[in-house]
Amino acid sequence: MITTLTNVAVQDQTVTTNIVYFSNVMEGVDGATSFGYNLEKTSLKVEDNQELQYIHNHTFDIRALDPSTADRDTLQVMVDNQREVKIIGQGVDGFFIMDEGVQLNYNQQFDEVVTMPLLATVKSTSGYEGTAPNKKYKVYAGDNLLALYKVNSGDSEFLNGFGTSAGVTGTQSGISQTATRASGTTSVLISKNYFFPFVGVEVTASLNVSAANAGYRISLGAYSDTASTLEGIADLDTSGTGLKSVTLTTPADTKYLRLLIRPGSTVSDAVTFDSPMIALNGKTQFTL
Repeated sequence: MITTLTNVAVQDQTVTTNIVYFSNVMEGVDGATSFGYNLEKTSLKVEDNQELQYIHNHTFDIRALDPSTADRDTLQVMVDNQREVKIIGQGVDGFFIMDEGVQLNYNQQFDEVVTMPLLATVKSTSGYEGTAPNKKYKVYAGDNLLALYKVNSGDSEFLNGFGTSAGVTGTQSGISQTATRASGTTSVLISKNYFFPFVGVEVTASLNVSAANAGYRISLGAYSDTASTLEGIADLDTSGTGLKSVTLTTPADTKYLRLLIRPGSTVSDAVTFDSPMIALNGKTQFTL
């Protein structure tokens, strides 16, 4: 995954409008970047001399060749003030995400090429952390942006990764999520905000519908901030069961993606789905 990253963005979590972009597409030119990743596992010996992994130390190495003065200054503030950051990488067919508790530091440099060497570090457990419907990885690499959260389970109302709604009653059981229209006006179930600040990228949202008593709409929205300033959206008005998908090319000013499900047009209209996904290259199937 790391060797196929084409773009990486680092976001300051204190001032979230401060985002620095890196690309390794053009080698040998100013701003070109190389990436590396290391995982150290800490284990405990338990009964029968078995080893139980309980702590993962993640290190992401960023080496930018002569970044712009503005980017260098922004990174300097993040490092000097030990600000928490969020990192996302766009790969050929997937994503690399360092989502929580990430710190930037300057790295050692042993070659003669003048770069800005950075290390992003985070400590996590060996699995998902938190409580439903917010159970997620601190570090994730895979083909489903939504699988940063444990999207095959949740609490009694919402799958992990969902939980914002307007005029919808949520019911979650097993791997499935049901959204039932509770009002005659605005009615929508909304995923979390997923940081993805890359423009001109084709992304596909999909889910498997197992039951629906009326038509419904599936939407993939691109937003410029977490307050939901919409920059672009792709809609699919459909009905029935089975795999459903909708594709969006991210517009200018995209910073976050959201999956939205609108059940029917009448109170008590409902749709039940599982396996929600946001992916690259039109992919619509995944496994956790």
